[in-house]
Amino acid sequence: MLLSVKVMTVEPVPRVLTVPAPEALLLHHAYGTNGIILEVELALAPAHQWIERLDVFDDFADALNYANACVRSPGLVKRQVALLATPIADYFSHLNDRYRAGQHAVISLIAEESEGLCASLLPRHRGSNAIRQASEEARTRNGSLMEYCWNHTTLHALKVDNTLTYLQTAFDPLRYPQQILQMEQHFAGEVMSHIEFLRDIEGNLTASGLQLVRYTTPERLNAIMQIFRDNDVKINNPHVLQVEDGKQGVIRPDVVAVKQSLDPAGLLNPGKLRGWALRDQLELDGNPLTRATRESPTT
Repeated sequence: MLLSVKVMTVEPVPRVLTVPAPEALLLHHAYGTNGIILEVELALAPAHQWIERLDVFDDFADALNYANACVRSPGLVKRQVALLATPIADYFSHLNDRYRAGQHAVISLIAEESEGLCASLLPRHRGSNAIRQASEEARTRNGSLMEYCWNHTTLHALKVDNTLTYLQTAFDPLRYPQQILQMEQHFAGEVMSHIEFLRDIEGNLTASGLQLVRYTTPERLNAIMQIFRDNDVKINNPHVLQVEDGKQGVIRPDVVAVKQSLDPAGLLNPGKLRGWALRDQLELDGNPLTRATRESPTT
């Protein structure tokens, strides 16, 4: 959770401001358009001894149901759960001698005291464990399985096949299991499901996708993204230049107002924020960061 951001303005005499949440979120994912970020304050959670697991499945639905059961089990303390459709795990050249090719995988980081529950769920979903390591092993010898999740997954795959590309998707918290299964079946290997489980800003359990795509043409890539949209899966398009055409989806006057406050000459990342060129047509808050505090200048 983001608590605050310390940011430097781009002005003849720069100011250093600490912006608390929720206003700090206006600086989040803005791609360097509206201030120079100096520090980020994040909330911490209790420390645990994590057990890192890679479990494998012959059936995608089994892997999905197992991952979802782990995510939705309140007594199972977890840091990370990722679902990888075949052949994604085959791209992991440092791991793939430890399981059969063509299997679906779930990577999880489970608190040591919760592993018994995790292990009891596995046979119910016809899975088996391929890799298990304690956090100390990950630090000192093997490397963490976290390095095979999120955008690291894409990078590992690109090392093996540089013709691949990827998507960024957001599923409906109320029906993400059905949507995930439907999309995996629809594309039949053209789009490979890489699903990360998380809580949204309201605290609801949901899923986000970083699917791998067998790229052919720009037209086909756009058609694939439209199929997701037509099935009520949001696309955060990573294949565009401007912020508004990706995750935000619309011009946000509040984000433009922050840029005007912190970068009044528009020097940072010019052209990246489409709303900046339209600022004279927008109703902008003249003081968008009302809770920000200014540091005293030092000599």
